[in-house]
Amino acid sequence: MSIIDFIEKLRDKPEMARRRILVGATFAITAIIFFFWLSVKLYDAGGSSAPISAAAVENRGPISDTINAVENFIGSASRSIDSLKKMVSDSIASTTASTTAETR
Repeated sequence: MSIIDFIEKLRDKPEMARRRILVGATFAITAIIFFFWLSVKLYDAGGSSAPISAAAVENRGPISDTINAVENFIGSASRSIDSLKKMVSDSIASTTASTTAETR
């Protein structure tokens, strides 16, 4: 049974049954997301044994964590782009050098 057949069967059901299925699916997806979030939070709470300074505790929060994650991503992307640029320029330089050597 494919997903299209399943959707067609749902369309044939009365509206009240479709609403019950919708509420159940919404609840299930929300529960999955909640338990995933909870497991990540519990993992983070027990993961670090290093002492944290009072200033670091004050500065930590969802917004600062998000900003740090974005900064880390941008830094990583920047390093990857720089590495790619270096590889391309090295490739162009070696191709130019070999072409120049062949024409002589």
